Amino acid sequence: MAATLLHDCRRGFFLFLAQVRQTGQCRQFHARRSSRTASTSCQHARDTGSLPWESVVGLEIHAQINSASKLFSSSEVKFAAPPNSTVSFFDASLPGTLPTINRRCIEAAVMTSLALNCTINKKSLFDRKHYFYADLPAGYQITQQRLPIAVNGILTYRYQEGTSWNQMVTKCVRIKQVQLEQDSGKSLHDDVMHQTLIDLNRAEGQLRVDANISVHHPGEPYGVRTEVKNINSARFLAKAIDYEIKRQTEILDTGGTIMNETRAFDYKLG
Repeated sequence: MAATLLHDCRRGFFLFLAQVRQTGQCRQFHARRSSRTASTSCQHARDTGSLPWESVVGLEIHAQINSASKLFSSSEVKFAAPPNSTVSFFDASLPGTLPTINRRCIEAAVMTSLALNCTINKKSLFDRKHYFYADLPAGYQITQQRLPIAVNGILTYRYQEGTSWNQMVTKCVRIKQVQLEQDSGKSLHDDVMHQTLIDLNRAEGQLRVDANISVHHPGEPYGVRTEVKNINSARFLAKAIDYEIKRQTEILDTGGTIMNETRAFDYKLG
């Protein structure tokens, strides 16, 4: 699901939505492919020893499909190709051009959905999501929201509870949906020249995760969530989630308010 300079409505990628409920110490959650939202719950006790906090984490996981061409055009998917060298008329959003779905992407989405024990929708639709994209010439993204490829899946995973490898615990993550959507382009910021360049190839990376995180007391309504965008590794994802849970609980413990906002993860500072 990599980005490259312009607008990559052309490469396909998946999204997941999953939910896990878990008590005790917060565990690292690893998602393998793409889907659109994953949700994890862990319990955190306050430093004061009073009521515990329970966190809910929703993961929107974007992963590039292994295909020779893009999702809606015949342009080649080629890693590290020169900027804007694999761009069709449709990729550039020239007037009168129309998308043509890549059959390989549909097959890959269905296979992924089956692997995640999802229900395959006999009918699925693409929607146009309109808001400002600096790196999408069309001004909208082709995605799936109302009727995606598949819904209601489950992913079972195991993790080590104690110090011994035989102390393994099995948990389940609920997958809300698996969908196909066109990727945006990639913006490259040139601080020296004070300009931003756009590459529409969109074939540099393969994984990107957006984490939606909130905390609340058990039995109470969910708290206000924040979204940590564009995390590109499972290790950074775990660190970002742990940090944000800690940040929110500390704010609430001191009488503060959580803002509904979009945040970034600084992998150098953690």
